[in-house]
Amino acid sequence: MAGYAVAISMQSFIPATVLIAITVLFLIFINLRLVIYYPAYWTHPFDYILLHAPARLFLLLTLTLLLPLTVFMAIGHHWELPKHDTDYPWEGFAVIMSAGVLATIIAGWRRDLVWSVGTVWLFWSIGALKNKSTPVMVGEFLSIISLS
Repeated sequence: MAGYAVAISMQSFIPATVLIAITVLFLIFINLRLVIYYPAYWTHPFDYILLHAPARLFLLLTLTLLLPLTVFMAIGHHWELPKHDTDYPWEGFAVIMSAGVLATIIAGWRRDLVWSVGTVWLFWSIGALKNKSTPVMVGEFLSIISLS
């Protein structure tokens, strides 16, 4: 993540995309190991709160927000608030809906409360910003409704 921060600050978006993709792969591996070898039980609440929840939330943030944003910056999209904040509405819709579908699948398959709450919190945070385009707001609304 330190290399990703340096690459983003130097506006080297392709190396930043590679670094965040590697980070996402490592986080998927970490989460799979936690689920398979160290399952969370409600009889061990500190394991769940201090190990499983932060690992899932960090994966959620990097997979659904940082990776698509870095890919968009690498292919040349740019946002200068507030004059270009409604550009690329259908790309935003695709990212929001794919994150919502992924969250619904994970929440339904694993009955994962942390992933559901984290995704709803992320969508509410994105939706709280002003001047969102209509496709992005519709995607957020549909994703939040599907998780409820």
